[in-house]
Amino acid sequence: MEKLVYVDLIWKRDKWVAERDKKENGPVPKGAAKVSMGDALAKFHEQAPKGPKVALKSAEDLKKAIVSYKEAIKSKYPKFFTQVEKLEKNVDSYVTAAKQIVDRLANYATLRQKASEQMLVAGAEFLHWEKAGSVGQFAPSNAKPLLEALKAFITAVQSATFCNDKITKDASKTFDRTVYAADGGAWSKATVDGLVKQLKEFPASV
Repeated sequence: MEKLVYVDLIWKRDKWVAERDKKENGPVPKGAAKVSMGDALAKFHEQAPKGPKVALKSAEDLKKAIVSYKEAIKSKYPKFFTQVEKLEKNVDSYVTAAKQIVDRLANYATLRQKASEQMLVAGAEFLHWEKAGSVGQFAPSNAKPLLEALKAFITAVQSATFCNDKITKDASKTFDRTVYAADGGAWSKATVDGLVKQLKEFPASV
């Protein structure tokens, strides 16, 4: 399973304590705010390896904790306030990316079904073209709606790689390259057979 890059930019509990306790940042005493930033950070990093679908809630809770903490220290500890603002931006970036992934996955099954149905038509036409002697260059009659369905499904496939191991990064890249070939007009046997095989192998749900 892939990991969103923002995860590594969000402090862990020990980093938080170390920065908070630096003399140049205050030091800021433990309990300077009513929220426990250490607990909020620990909870997020406990959930993050499980993917955005699981970790989004803890990231949103962490954001709320940061807002409360900033309000409590902004006047007395301006230097640490600036550090916390940087942390907040990374949390915001994670939340934005996680929401986008979750939204894309919501329609995964529908998008897979649409792409598969369109590909069945193209696959049948390709077999007919082969049996007729493979004259000229093959192009499915439904190329436009098929490509639209495939491109829409790509985003769901890419998002799934961040949520579990049902779809690997390599499988996602292979699908992307095959769709790109089809979009360029390369409706070869390798392209058609590849798309049929890949759509069949992708899980019905993620």
